[in-house]
Amino acid sequence: MKKRAFICILLLIAFVFSSCSSVASDSADAASNGSKISSPKKISFLAVKQANGVDEAAVAFAIDMLKASMEDGKNCMISPLSILTALGMTANGADGETLKQMEEALFGGKTIEEFNAFYQDLIKRITNPNEGVVAFANSIWYRDEPDRLKMNDDFIRKMQETFNSAINPGDFNDKNTVNLINDWVKDNTNGYIKKIIEEISPDTVIYLINALYFEQKWAHQYPESNVKKDKFHTAGGDVNADYLCGDERLYIHDGDVHGFIKSYEGNAFSFVALMPKEGVSPEAYLSKLTGKKLLDLLKGRERKTMWVTMPKYKTEFEASLVEPLKSLGITDAFEPDKANFKNMAASSRGNLFVSDVLHKTFIEVNEAGTKAAAVTAVIVSDEAEEKYDVHLTFDRPFLYMIIDNQTNLPLFIGILNNPAE
Repeated sequence: MKKRAFICILLLIAFVFSSCSSVASDSADAASNGSKISSPKKISFLAVKQANGVDEAAVAFAIDMLKASMEDGKNCMISPLSILTALGMTANGADGETLKQMEEALFGGKTIEEFNAFYQDLIKRITNPNEGVVAFANSIWYRDEPDRLKMNDDFIRKMQETFNSAINPGDFNDKNTVNLINDWVKDNTNGYIKKIIEEISPDTVIYLINALYFEQKWAHQYPESNVKKDKFHTAGGDVNADYLCGDERLYIHDGDVHGFIKSYEGNAFSFVALMPKEGVSPEAYLSKLTGKKLLDLLKGRERKTMWVTMPKYKTEFEASLVEPLKSLGITDAFEPDKANFKNMAASSRGNLFVSDVLHKTFIEVNEAGTKAAAVTAVIVSDEAEEKYDVHLTFDRPFLYMIIDNQTNLPLFIGILNNPAE
């Protein structure tokens, strides 16, 4: 069997679907006792109670964000839940057209109140698994300069009550504040993501940060004897890989892709891997995938006997999400003269806007199970005291002269090709 690029969907499944315990247990029992199933049988799909359609919108957002973040031939993994949480916190401070754009892109047009209710119900459920660890943390860090920044009391209360967020006023001029923020990130991802920021810009006034850590063992782990070495076929040539080999029972397919679902202990979460048909890259398949198609694919799971060979892997990803989010329709939030975050805070220097959205992830899949972590940081800045119509950086060869201001006659004129000579 050829080993090619595939798509894995881990946290997406974790935050959209409820525990399919009867389905997962049934398939796990079949795998453990070696029973054979003579013909495929449709399995009923147990979905989480609908939260006014926010969950379906979240699936669509997950697919759209992955499309906007991926690059052909490169590893890419995002945590839609982490991104939605950090931006959901931010949206609670938005108003007007800024809020409308965020509600449309993030929640499929549902209101911020509907998202808050969905979020609270979801977090209660997924952070109390029967087995393993799902740790979730939120924090807000803001510039402790009352003459410059005034936080909205209702916003702070909502962050504490709805998102259980830590509230941290701090000295943004002290370099140690960078260490404090990064230490919080490290502590809340079990050390797998060590930092999210390098420095604090003079214009930065607020950080809204989510951290997520996931650690689960397979319901049926791979014995060492089922770990084999083989080649993995990348677009740039073959590479060596250690493969996990075993029998599975939950099969999914739609004509363009096929794959399997593997349960973790406790049956609250599952790992999903999808292999596009021969000659089709994951990126090409994703370009046509929608949230509804993914939901239909997962609902159509069948019970089959399968022998699955999948590589062990460990990978990290980081990116600014500004351009992907703009492509989804969130534009005003990033414009200093258009953003409306009056429900979050007010600055004496000028309007508040989102200057960046940083995202980092980590995942390791091996014979024991899966560890994954994610951090999303929304950076809110105020307008610089001085606005510039044009930015010029003379970082390549240029002309220069010294002129008489009355006649514009050059006293000296020259070309600078190399300032080091």
